[in-house]
Order: sequence, then structure tokens, then C-alpha cells
Amino acid sequence: MWLLEERQFIDVEQFSVVSDSGPLLVNVTFHIPRGAFVSVVGRSGSGKTTLLRGLNGQIGFFDGCRHTGDIRFGDLSIFDGSVGAERVRRRATMAFDRPYLFPMSVLENIVYPLRLDGIRRRQLLRDRAYTVLEAFGLTREIGPVLNRYPHELPLSIAQLVSFVRATIREPDMLLLDDPCCRLDPWASAHLEELIERAADATTVVMSTNDIAQAKRLSDFVVVLDDGHLVDLVTLAGGKTLVLSRPLQR
Repeated sequence: MWLLEERQFIDVEQFSVVSDSGPLLVNVTFHIPRGAFVSVVGRSGSGKTTLLRGLNGQIGFFDGCRHTGDIRFGDLSIFDGSVGAERVRRRATMAFDRPYLFPMSVLENIVYPLRLDGIRRRQLLRDRAYTVLEAFGLTREIGPVLNRYPHELPLSIAQLVSFVRATIREPDMLLLDDPCCRLDPWASAHLEELIERAADATTVVMSTNDIAQAKRLSDFVVVLDDGHLVDLVTLAGGKTLVLSRPLQR
């Protein structure tokens, strides 16, 4: 069992996921402290995206996968089907490696999570969108395109819109599935700065294939290989790598 801190925020307990083609995760166990930045690294197909989808409570809803074990926020399992668990899932928002935006205006994409929460007043929604844009310093970049549609946007701007949408609820946990992998170096560096800013106020779990990025941003790095958790790296002061004991399997 991997212990990041004595008082944990999220417990991943013997979590396994199986699809029709075979196992995707195998008995993964570790704990995430509140406010940590955790990067998940590993080769393609190692289970990074599956782990993030598990943390978002998505396993089994659309993909036919089955899971055993548990993921708990405090005393509550995100898989128990209760109203409380649904509220927990809403506090863990996710953005992906590409901007999955709806065929509606940029503004409506950004405020869509708030509409799901029952907020309907258009001025309140617009004000909230501008508050988030100002907080991230994105008013000049995204403000002028709020009435445009996703197909009119360059990839870099569309990915920023996806990121803003994921943060507008002020989530307890922000899940990012390799968000910079399709961006050019300048756009990637820009988004990385915004992710760092978001991490000041929330727990972040991010998958990435960029080891240097993981070292720059993370407090801890979870290493997956073929669905197994094989190591946990603690990034100490000055981002020095401190390797933990490899997991025996």
C-alpha cells in the first residue's frame, strides 16, 4: 500500500478494471492527500486514462468495463450509487487530451456545468464565466470568442476553453488526461502555467507522457506499467526525485 500522507483525501483501494479484452488496472492502491499535485505516468496502454476515469466515477457507465475494489472520498465510495456519491463525482471534474466541446457557443460550453447545477440566470452565468477568465488571465484570449462556436477555434484556444469549463465549478479535484499532448510548445507552456495556478486551490491528478512536465509540476508521480502500480516517486524540495520501494507483485 502506498501512503502519501497520514491524513488522506482520496483512497484508491485494490482498484482493478477489466474490459472484454482483458485487465486495464490490477489491484492499484494509493492515497492522495488534499491539495497534492499527482502526475500519472506510464507507457501507452499502461492504464493512465482508466485510472483518471475511475477517479471520476466513470467506469462501467459507457464502456462496458467492470471494476473491483474501491475509490473513496473520505468515508464515501464514488461507486455506491447514492445521491451523495453523485455529488462527490460532480466535485471531481475532468478535461481530456483533446477539447471535447459541445456544438454551442464558447460561453455556453464554459457555463454548462453550472447549468447542470441548476443555475439558469444568464447574467449570473456570464458573470461567473468572466470571473474565472479573469482569475486565469484569459479575458483577452477567450473574451472575444465567447459567442463563437468550437469549430471556429484553433486547437490551442479550444483546449483553454475545455480547461476553463473543467474549473468553473471550483472542483475539489481536477483530473487532466494529458492535456498538453496535442499542443505546440508555446501553447503547452501556457496551459501548464494555468494548471499550476489551478493547483494552488485544488487537488490535481494529471496523466502525462512528458516526464519533464511531471517533474516540474508534481508533488508525487504515480508510475503505471501494464495496469500495475509499480512505483511512487516523491518530488522533494527542488524537485529532486526520491524513489520509493518498487511495489512487489
